[in-house]
Amino acid sequence: MRTSYVFIALILSAPLVQADDYLKDGKLTQPLKLTQLQGGFAGFTGYEYTIEPDGTWTSVSLFNKKATPKANGKLTAKQREALAALLAKNEVAKLPAKSGTQPGANPHTITIEFGKTKATLVGQTPPKVDANNPASVESRFAAIYQGVKGLLKDEKKKDAQ
Repeated sequence: MRTSYVFIALILSAPLVQADDYLKDGKLTQPLKLTQLQGGFAGFTGYEYTIEPDGTWTSVSLFNKKATPKANGKLTAKQREALAALLAKNEVAKLPAKSGTQPGANPHTITIEFGKTKATLVGQTPPKVDANNPASVESRFAAIYQGVKGLLKDEKKKDAQ
């Protein structure tokens, strides 16, 4: 009986990454930038999404380092909370700086920057969430990328109404 109390106390005192590490007073603790690029014969194309701590966001299309503004808006308090929970669940601060396998040609990259943390995944195709292994690096990149795009997509729909 005593050992179970000690075990429970150890679990409760273990350091956990929480949404609080990413959100303070309703604001993100750091800016978030997510860049998705696909290499090809014409160079690199893709998108970049930037979210400031207050929830102000922009998206731009990229073509050979030239940025063209596409959309902007501001996340609600609930959306900022959802984003912080997404970053915490996928432990963005613990993603490796570089991961994946460089393909022979036409690499697909996703780079996530949160404050001073910068992590890049490279591969032949966009990553997918693996339901059997959601804690894998590729699954975590995919979940963050899809989650951010989903939040901004919802925001764009709301603005259109």
